[in-house]
Formats: sequence, structure tokens, C-alpha cells
Amino acid sequence: IEKPDLLDSVRKSYLYKGDLSKRNRMIYDALLKNYKGKHSEVLKHIRIERFNVSKRYSSAAVTIEPQIHVDARMQQITMDKRLASLPPSLQSLNLFSLQGEVVLANRGILEYSDLLKRPLDTYKYLLMTMETSNINLQGILTELDIFFVGTSNEIHLAAFKQHPDFNSFKGRFNFVRVPYLLNFIEEQKIYEDQILGLADTSVLEPHSLEALCLFAVLTRLRSPQSKNYPEKKLNTIVTSMNPLEKARFIAEDYMPDRLDSESKQILKQHKEEVLSEFEYENLYEGKFGISPRDMKNIIYKLTNRHENMTFVEILDYLQKLILKKNEYDFLNMTPQADYHHPARFIALIKEFCLDQFDHELRDSLGMIDDRSYEDYIKKYIENVNAMIKGEKIKNPYTGKYEDSDEYFIKEFEKNISLKEDPKTFRSHLISKLGAFFLDNPGVKIVYTDVFPELIQRLKESFRNEQKKVIQGLTKNIVFYEAEVSGKNVDKVSTPLSEENRKQIENVVNNLVERYKYTPQGALTLLKYTIKERY
Repeated sequence: IEKPDLLDSVRKSYLYKGDLSKRNRMIYDALLKNYKGKHSEVLKHIRIERFNVSKRYSSAAVTIEPQIHVDARMQQITMDKRLASLPPSLQSLNLFSLQGEVVLANRGILEYSDLLKRPLDTYKYLLMTMETSNINLQGILTELDIFFVGTSNEIHLAAFKQHPDFNSFKGRFNFVRVPYLLNFIEEQKIYEDQILGLADTSVLEPHSLEALCLFAVLTRLRSPQSKNYPEKKLNTIVTSMNPLEKARFIAEDYMPDRLDSESKQILKQHKEEVLSEFEYENLYEGKFGISPRDMKNIIYKLTNRHENMTFVEILDYLQKLILKKNEYDFLNMTPQADYHHPARFIALIKEFCLDQFDHELRDSLGMIDDRSYEDYIKKYIENVNAMIKGEKIKNPYTGKYEDSDEYFIKEFEKNISLKEDPKTFRSHLISKLGAFFLDNPGVKIVYTDVFPELIQRLKESFRNEQKKVIQGLTKNIVFYEAEVSGKNVDKVSTPLSEENRKQIENVVNNLVERYKYTPQGALTLLKYTIKERY
């Protein structure tokens, strides 16, 4: 034998162990006898046909619903007049055709949908079929080549485990746990086709589906337990995370801003521990919570009520939904801090969505912070250092040495809203710079790394400038909305000036072009954010 491995693989294959069905064996034997043992003549009766896998036409991909009937049956076919053209040697045979879902699924996959909802006797045949790959129909043994899959829910499985026959099935089944998703980004993909189909009746604005899917995921999470994290530092980090932070960490590797660099690194390294914390517990994450089927119903209801749906409409609906404790089991769970606390879920999601839109709104104002923080801080520190030491600074443009720029120093301190004594503040910065040089000899200084608090203050100063502009919009947004909605049909002039109108139009247009809002959605969220934040 030149290729023993090939022979060994053939012996393990279906082809080596398989054989013709009883009906086909009867046909073969009759034809072989008719042709006096000439195998080649028998082969002339064989027709090769294309084999297609199709769930729609129940060809090698079949689902059995939880109804009460047998999955395979036999029907005599020799009485069929269409078979009168068979060779004489076959017309005397008592032939049967096999029918049913199991037969249709042969050479493919068979799914038992909600298997445990059926009476046990309707699938007891699986005990033998799973071991032998055969199904016995009234004494006719038929070989199957099928990948069997079944689904059930936890309630029916728990009841099935109490049945005396469970142990017989346990050895023949491989249980695969399929919890609800804990990744809100993946959750959104479930509803994309549904939303596309509803696009003619309702438009989902950016972040609206995200808000709904976040709520769904938060209902499925458990509060981290201290006992599961022996390492003290990791324990402190994980147990301090609220459900929104945990959901974002699972989906986006998001690290809360309140964590320092070391804590973020520790959390990142132990992500698998966070994901698998409750994997082997009876109440695992994803076992409870709102289901995708309920989510689809919510989307249908909301799209019937609103032509434009923002996260505001989503949150308003969820506020009413969490009162229906008789309909949803997850609403009756005991709260643990912010976990299992639907009202807190909505509050957290609201702040998250407002933060996102606030960032988009500020970006749409058309204001640009064109300062280079590194150069800006470097210039300030050099001027302060020269002022304290009574030295001069070399002008990079003229090459001449000049006195420190006191006006620039005061302008910088005004931008960071300095409250303490300027001299004390400046001395502290120079001391910090000296300590850095001592601790890091020969290392090139990066001012933004040494003075991160200055960056935060500078950014905050720019945010304050943006805030003033947004507050300016507050006074004019009502007039603009009246004009846009067509309420001003009589062309009566409003107090809105052309300049203010143009400013609001630019903001709305930027939100539409950059972030894909509709004009109506952008205006709705602009009003809502101004009301909540400004």
C-alpha cells in the first residue's frame, strides 16, 4: 500500500461504511439479475443530478417546528401509474418511497426548533439515530448523513433535566449555551434589515438605535463580584465600573477617563476575566434581560408613532416600558448599585447620548481651536522661567535676546482661568519641571506630558467659548423653528436677524452633512441638548 493514510481516511468515511438503502438495493439486485450480472449495464440506469442546498425548498436544510407529528414516514409507490414505464424486472417489486423532514434534510442540516416543546415520544428515535446514523422505519433501516441541531430555552431545559430519560439524552447531546448578546454594537446588526424595511415610514437618527441596544445589553449584565477578582488593584477597578462603562468596555474596549494609565493597562490585560466572570454560574450574563424579539416589537411600535426618531423618543418610551413589571422578568430583579436598575440605565444612557451629541454640536459650530498645545505651553513655561530667574529669551524669528513677554503670560493664565496666586502657581510649575529633569536625565522634554493639567484647562477654556456661542443660539432657536416649520405663513417678521438665522442654519447643515442627521432630527436634538445642558 503506497498511501496507508489515504486508505485509513477512506475507512473512516461515510463512503466506506455506507451502503444502498433497502429500496435501492432491491432495484440494483433485480437489474443485476436481469442483465445476468453485468454491473456496467446496471450503471446505465443511473442519472447524475445537481444537488442543491435550499432552506426554502427543504433540500438538505430543513427546520422542524415544535408540532406533533413523526419526522419520517414511508409510502408505497409501486401502485403509482407513473411507474408503469419501469423495466419489467422492477414492476414486480414492492417498492416504497421515504418522506418527511428527516429524509428531506439528508446530506445537509436538520434543525429542531424548540425541540423540548414537543412530546418526548416524537423525538425518542434520536437516541438510536444519534449513535448509529440510521433511522428504522417499519423495519427498513435507512442510513442518514445529517448534521442535527436543536434549540430550546432555559425553562424547558430545566424541566427536561427532571425527566428520567434526560440522562439517556445527555450522553448523545452536546449542549451549546447561546446567551443574549452582551455587545451592543453586534446587537445593532440584528435590526439593520428591519430598519431598512421601515425606512419609508420612519427615520432613525444617529445614536437612536445605539441607545435602544445599550438598554438591551444593560438589562443582561451582572454586577462584578469582589470574590471573583483576587488581585486587589483589578478588584477595585472592575467593581467600580457602572453598567454603561462595562458595556462599552465589552464592545469598544472603552476605558473610563477617571482611571489612570496603570489602571487602564491592568483592565485591558484582564478583559477575558471580565467577560467570563459568570460563565460557569447558573445565572450567567445574557440568560436574563430583554430579548431581541421584544426589541423588534419595540422598534415597530416606535416607527409607527414617529417619522423621525431620536434617542429622546427612545428614552421616553423606555421610561414607560420599565413600569411594566408584570410583562418583563428582568424588571423584578433586585438592584445592585446601578446594575439591575432600569431607571439608572436610562439616566446613564441619556448622559452618554447627550455627551455624544454635545461633542457633535460643538464640532458643528465652525469654531476652531488652532492652538498647538505643545508650542503654547512651551512658550509659557520658557517665559515664566525667564521671568523668575531674571533672564532673557532668544526670539526664534529675530535671533535676538529679549525680556520675557509678561502680556503673553497673563493672557495664558487668563485662558486657563487661573484662580490662585500667579507667583505661587508659576513657582510650582518650574519646580515640577526641575523634578522632571532630575528624574529623567537626558530625556527630551514633552511639555504636554509633563503638564497634562494645563491641556485640560486650555481645552476647558475653549469649551467655555463654545458654550457662550451655544447659549447665544438658545435665544433664537424658537424663532428659527417657527420659520422652518411653516408656522410663519403670513410672512410676519420675527426678531431673528439674518446673521443669527445664518448661524443656526450653518450648525444644522454641519450636523446633517458631518453626522448624517436629518434637518428635523438635528433641530430636535439641538433644542433638547440646550434645554438639558445650557
